[in-house]
Amino acid sequence: MGKASREKRLRREHLAAQQMLVERAQRSKPDQPIKFIKRRTGPKVSEMLVEIAKPWLAEARNDDHRKMVLVMAVLAWNMAVFQKPDLWEGMNPELVEKLGEPGRTILDDMIASKLDLYPEETQAIQDYEITGSGDNLRIDVLYSPSPEDIKNLDLDKPESEPR
Repeated sequence: MGKASREKRLRREHLAAQQMLVERAQRSKPDQPIKFIKRRTGPKVSEMLVEIAKPWLAEARNDDHRKMVLVMAVLAWNMAVFQKPDLWEGMNPELVEKLGEPGRTILDDMIASKLDLYPEETQAIQDYEITGSGDNLRIDVLYSPSPEDIKNLDLDKPESEPR
């Protein structure tokens, strides 16, 4: 497969992933209007997630492991956003058991990384979609808007895709 064909396939996968996020969001709140806005400044949330996950992504042996690392980064992001005195309090006991001590340590490290690198980012990740493989693995995220985004929201502008 040539480079142009590969890039075209990746663009199609990316658009399909974004469309899946849109459809899931609309199904989850059918009676509420949903407006998708592009992040106006700074890095995308998906890029920040990859940055938080970078040390573990480098150690992952295959795409399944890389996807699991990204899922853990999403969980760590939201745990950092909803800071509680004990981050593990109220966590599903089955999940905690499955993670074991190594998984908890990784999550704790990812939470610390998120708080250290992006303390001003307070929006929760509502949904995500991981697509691609190898070096073309990507994560698309749907997140709640920041208070600044809400303040600057222009309801008359056309919708944008999720970022």
